[in-house]
Amino acid sequence: MKRPLRTTSLFTQAFPNSSDWLLMHCPICEGSSTNLHSAYALEADSRDRKSDPEGFSEHGELYGIPSAGIAEGWRRGAVVLEFDCENDHRFSLRFQQHKGATFVIVEEAAS
Repeated sequence: MKRPLRTTSLFTQAFPNSSDWLLMHCPICEGSSTNLHSAYALEADSRDRKSDPEGFSEHGELYGIPSAGIAEGWRRGAVVLEFDCENDHRFSLRFQQHKGATFVIVEEAAS
């Protein structure tokens, strides 16, 4: 089961004197050596009768990304990026849309 993670220090300034680049840290151990593992989309929950048609896949893709599951309890789809930390942790950043807003949900991912 995925669990939400604390995100107070997820990003720091990558270089002194530059605010253009951010360095991502593992939300589990705060290490700065992270690598992209996978990217996938989650479809809207079809059990919600108010689900937005834009939240459903077409030919197995949503937002041009392979669909790999359901965004349970949400009316819109989501994009998920999973990362591996070089200290053997895996976590995900989930970009979830809801009523004109985009939420970023950080969770521990199954290894």
